[in-house]
Amino acid sequence: MDNRNLERLVPSFRHRLLLRTFCRNIPQASSSKLSALEKLALKVAPSAGVSRPSCSKNAEKESRMVGVGLAVYIAESKLFKAVRANKGGGTRKLSIEKQAPIAKVLEECKGVFFPEGKSPIGDNDDFECALLDFKFNTIEEGMSVGGLYEKTKLKMLRFYLALSEVGEESSSDIEEVEELPSVSLDGEEIQFGPFQHGGDVSLEDTVVFHTSTPIHLMEGDVVLVGAEETAPEQVPIVAPETVTPEPVTPKHRPKKTIIIHRENVLKDMVQAFEDADSVNWDVEIEVILPNGEKERATGIGVFRDILSAFWKQFESSVTLGKSLKVPFLRHDYQSKQWESVGRIVVRGYQELKYLPTFLAPVFMEYAINGKEASKPNLLQSFLQYVSEQEREVFQVAMDDFEKADYDELIDVLDIYQCKVNPTAENIHRKLEEISTKELIQSPAFVADCWRDLLQPLQDVDLTQLYSSLKPTVRRVLDHLSLPESMNGAETTTVSHLRRFIRNLTEVELGLFLRYCTGCDLLVSEHITVQFSKMTGLERRPIAHTCGCVLELPVTYESFPEFRSEFMAILNSGIRTMDIL
Repeated sequence: MDNRNLERLVPSFRHRLLLRTFCRNIPQASSSKLSALEKLALKVAPSAGVSRPSCSKNAEKESRMVGVGLAVYIAESKLFKAVRANKGGGTRKLSIEKQAPIAKVLEECKGVFFPEGKSPIGDNDDFECALLDFKFNTIEEGMSVGGLYEKTKLKMLRFYLALSEVGEESSSDIEEVEELPSVSLDGEEIQFGPFQHGGDVSLEDTVVFHTSTPIHLMEGDVVLVGAEETAPEQVPIVAPETVTPEPVTPKHRPKKTIIIHRENVLKDMVQAFEDADSVNWDVEIEVILPNGEKERATGIGVFRDILSAFWKQFESSVTLGKSLKVPFLRHDYQSKQWESVGRIVVRGYQELKYLPTFLAPVFMEYAINGKEASKPNLLQSFLQYVSEQEREVFQVAMDDFEKADYDELIDVLDIYQCKVNPTAENIHRKLEEISTKELIQSPAFVADCWRDLLQPLQDVDLTQLYSSLKPTVRRVLDHLSLPESMNGAETTTVSHLRRFIRNLTEVELGLFLRYCTGCDLLVSEHITVQFSKMTGLERRPIAHTCGCVLELPVTYESFPEFRSEFMAILNSGIRTMDIL
């Protein structure tokens, strides 16, 4: 058979390779098939001495292998859930005599899963035990293992030791998906061929293959040890390296998947959090790239990145101001949309202690507590709200009114709709009034929409929080976590990294943090530095945002080379998270 026809029957390249290797090693004289003449001789003269081959070697065995697992009954869902191996469950193989009753299998299972009467999920005496088949159905009394093999016609039986009456403390350790172990095929059969969905499994081809090498399942491959492993009721085949443990979620927080388009983060996030219950969701974010493909990465790093992207788009589209900003009213943002933004503020603080530091603290204080800041504080915030040129004009007028350019002062005041001619006596008072109008009165509708939602922030010291979140060179350097021992090349690379950080501007520091942690503010405890030996075109810094890990090549010949490659990444504006 040529490779094209074989590929239709055996899609996996690895399995085709195993099959071809096996076929080459089959001795020609040991063929199990009878020739046409031998078949004719059997029909014509059965007594001529030609014996028929045995139909099954298993029929001659006094014992058979069975697979056993552990399952616990959950009262809330009224379902049995399989227990993972690291919790004391997993898949075990037992050799049981064919004439042994089911009670014998039950005792063997107890001994396996409760050695000395104890298990990670509790003691044997804490549970009522029963034996179920692979469909979680009860087994008839008096049935033997051999009888079940005859009845089910399966290659290998599978049982579950079912436990009931689980307390709250034990049920918290139960996983819904059973861990799939490495499979050793010593003395077993690899099943090649398509299978039929349904209660029974049909395999067109069976090739016996003996090997002592463990074969790990790969995504997309079909390797079956015993036909019952393919039953639809069983746990789906998943590669062990792709299984990602999920964080424990409180029962009162329903899981919610939010789909965010990378180029439309602001609108998608506002729509997602319009639901009043969204503050209680256990959120998982799926990101869609501009080409329509889904980003591979998941986890807290994705949430940090999307939250940072949301506030960047919010800052440029829905705020006014220079260094400090406040929201401005738009016709397409009604109370529903502003409340959604307020929920995002709360969610970012609760999950990451993140607050958008570009929003003026005096506005945030008013939105949280409904109290206006003092006039001097409002004026100082207003001077950071206006542009540098306007700030200089106001500062000169307040310090020495006679030196101020009167015409320019009138032009700047007209921008803020001042209707009174400024004088040396009233300039301070008028600027304080403008400060109140711009920072409190104009965005007051937004503050009113947020006030009830921002109650969790009432006891927060905004001044201290803002200060701790804003990145500085010293703080970023202090956040670096380096290996205890480094060789010469690694020490040189760290020196390049420190020098690179010291040369970054405030904006570039935010880009650096965004690349390393997913967030442009200091919300992570540290950035762990690791090293690689990549060279050539594949050489580049790699960040793992979920764990806040920065992986640096040690093959840079000079600091300018290091700086050039790192700045190219930060300035590219292309952000794709594709590392699982």
